[in-house]
Amino acid sequence: LPALEHREELLAALKDHQVVVCVGETGSGKTTQIPQFLHASGAYTSAKRDSGDLAQCVAITQPRRVATVSVAQRVGEETNSRVGGNGIVGYAIRFESRCSDQTRLKFLTDGVLVRECLNDPLLKKYSVVMLDEAHERSIHTDLLFGLLKQVMERRPEFRVLITSATLDADRFAEFFGQRTEEKHKKKKRIERVKPCPVVKIPGRVFPVDIFHSKQRQIMGHRGPLSTYVRAAVETTMQVHNSEEPGHILVFLTGQREIEDACAQLRALYREQPDERRGEMELRVLPLYGALQGRRQREIFDAVPVDRVRKVIVATNIAETSLTIDGVRYVVDCSFTKQKVYNPAQQMESLVVVPISKVSAQQRAGRAGRTAPGKCYRLYNKVSYEEMAQETVPEIQRTNLANTVLYLKLLGIQDVLGFPYLDPPDEDSLLDALKQLY
Repeated sequence: LPALEHREELLAALKDHQVVVCVGETGSGKTTQIPQFLHASGAYTSAKRDSGDLAQCVAITQPRRVATVSVAQRVGEETNSRVGGNGIVGYAIRFESRCSDQTRLKFLTDGVLVRECLNDPLLKKYSVVMLDEAHERSIHTDLLFGLLKQVMERRPEFRVLITSATLDADRFAEFFGQRTEEKHKKKKRIERVKPCPVVKIPGRVFPVDIFHSKQRQIMGHRGPLSTYVRAAVETTMQVHNSEEPGHILVFLTGQREIEDACAQLRALYREQPDERRGEMELRVLPLYGALQGRRQREIFDAVPVDRVRKVIVATNIAETSLTIDGVRYVVDCSFTKQKVYNPAQQMESLVVVPISKVSAQQRAGRAGRTAPGKCYRLYNKVSYEEMAQETVPEIQRTNLANTVLYLKLLGIQDVLGFPYLDPPDEDSLLDALKQLY
């Protein structure tokens, strides 16, 4: 994996700086390998001390539960460590923790780490916190940006590693950079920022051919399946019937759509003549956040690629958080579900919205993880050009009442002056304060 070639560069940067930003493209191995580098170096994990102090360990956050568990299990396999047992790997998600006194690499959701800050504001049990998939900009990750900044001010030995799959590293580097004030000739003070170091790890990515639909983004409904879901199902079956072996990854927006599409795909496969079905088995698998662990693990099961084709119908959880070996074809519906808060109605709802260009690029890249691939976009080039460049951070579009409550519980009185990477709208913060008071 490419990450191995940058091991020494990364460890050297982390030794000399409190914060390091790592840009690791899809397939670089950053998620699974960097935690192992940190443990193997011996500088950031240690045995429990006789004094009774908490053992040092490394925290690795993920924005999603599914990714937290699957990455922990993968690292456990690579280190011959039983997750949550006497080995070095453990994980913690909401309502479930598999850690022990021996845990040195703790994988947890960003929400769990925010809650740990309530009981341990300085995060004394951790020597390093690695914020993985920081580009997803969940509301908890954005909170952690500011909270970790405050921890670093009081713990000089503490280290933070920000990893991202997109090239927004400069913003992270500047946010966590060293700030100094210089006097100008006219006695004005000028703040200068020395960005923290950025380590770039190239991905192991093969070329991907992109095919656009002749239509614009497809919305609306036609029968029991929405139009774009039906288009995704039809495109998937065309790929299965005409393309070489390789798994298919289909992006839809939510659980109900995914289960409906899976049922339709299975029905269409059963309707095919026996001789065609005998050539290649079609194994249809859903993937979304609420899916049971046993069903999630089926996605990663090894199969003979020349005889079995997996179709994984997923939410945007499969954009960057998870890597599924053998995927050579991607079908992109161009939509995702986002939480959006309406301050006038004081209501938060899940809304289907177009994805950003960055998300579209990430989705296409999944087809080139292990071999040259193809991406079928259910929208034309004009629709792509009209997409926003990046997804709006969650903290700028959701109800902030819980966020403000967390900050207050942490003893932060000035919620307007908290160090946000992208400050939320001031009216939204004031509205949240009114709700709480």
